[in-house]
Amino acid sequence: MSTGIKMANPGLTVFAVGGDGDGLGIGGGHLPHIARRDVDVNYLLFDNSIYGLTKGQPSPSSPLGTKTKASPQGSTEAPLNGTLMALSYGASFVARLFAGDPESITRALIEGIQHKGFSFFHLYTSCVTFDKTFKTWDHLKEWVHPIPENHDTSDLKQAMSLALDDEFCLGLLYRRDD
Repeated sequence: MSTGIKMANPGLTVFAVGGDGDGLGIGGGHLPHIARRDVDVNYLLFDNSIYGLTKGQPSPSSPLGTKTKASPQGSTEAPLNGTLMALSYGASFVARLFAGDPESITRALIEGIQHKGFSFFHLYTSCVTFDKTFKTWDHLKEWVHPIPENHDTSDLKQAMSLALDDEFCLGLLYRRDD
């Protein structure tokens, strides 16, 4: 829908917002196409690694072994890495953020809006009801850290390596300006 809105009115600043369940699972088939087409849309993926609205089922980004009522023996699938997926699909702006840091989110959103192309914002958040790993922002805050200062945001391979090897680094991973 966001692609159609942008095509119908190119002057609009368009945001699409979803969670890890609909963005990487149920509606995950949309991400590759909007990214590779580089449509000038801003997509915010809120990732709490759980289906919070359906009583805490494991989501596509739940860590391996996540135990819930729906998976009492633990989830058996490896988690999807939304940041790595966006990079591999061709997104031209990719940032990973923490929902407990509104100043960094604001800076990234402003930069993403100014970017002409598909901007993907992977926001880590917690589910206080069902998340057993990161039940609070304070606990999640212990895991996240800034991207190394020497990171080259124009280097796709470096961004992909960082997204794969350091799941909790935050900031602008990649920006391609054509």
